[in-house]
Parts: sequence; structure tokens; C-alpha cells
Amino acid sequence: MPGIYASFQYFQWQDIFHKEKPFEIFIDLPPGLEDPRRTNLIFEDTPDEFVEDVRSSEEKYSLDTHGFTFRKHKTTFDNWSDREAVEREHFPEIEQLLKDQIDGVDRVFLFDWRVRLWTCEKV
Repeated sequence: MPGIYASFQYFQWQDIFHKEKPFEIFIDLPPGLEDPRRTNLIFEDTPDEFVEDVRSSEEKYSLDTHGFTFRKHKTTFDNWSDREAVEREHFPEIEQLLKDQIDGVDRVFLFDWRVRLWTCEKV
């Protein structure tokens, strides 16, 4: 199967997690906080690993076994540059898709998403 070698960082378990949940804060913190930590995460580098190209074999992967799955879904939404429109119109569509496609899902919370804009130039 085709693929590439890539480097990854893996989350290291810390004893502090017996007392507090792992966290990372992505917003600016106000000055003078008693605990100014932005994270309690530590990552470790590993040797390069082979990453398979799964295109054309998507059906082999399941959420329960692999931690991810593939679904094809057509949307009529096309206003990708408007963050509020994405949240107002596209989020409910994706929430319903997840509820319909994954057994036992009653509630969906979408977070840490970003609008990424790119342009293509015809050569």
C-alpha cells in the first residue's frame, strides 16, 4: 500500500493526571493568575513512522477498531469564508450526520475548527 514516512509527537502520561485532567489553553490568559499555566501536556518525539495512503480502502476502517472512520457526504453549504454561517448552517448538518452515522451518539459538540482559505491558480 502506498504511503509516506512522517514524524509524530505522542502525549506522555503524567502522574499529575491522577489529580487534574490534561489541558491546553489556546486563548490569552489575564495577567496575575494564581496558576498561569497554559498546559500540563508533555509530548515525546518518536522515530519516523510509515503512514499508509488509505484512499480506495476506506471501508477497512471503523471507528470502534481504528478510532476513525470515513463517510462520504454531499452538502449544499458553500459559504466557507463566513465563520458565523459555518456555525449557523453547516454545524447542524454535520451534527446530524454524526448522529445518523455513529451508533449511540445523542449529543455532538464541535470545537477547535478553523476556516482555512486557499486559492488555486490555473497554469
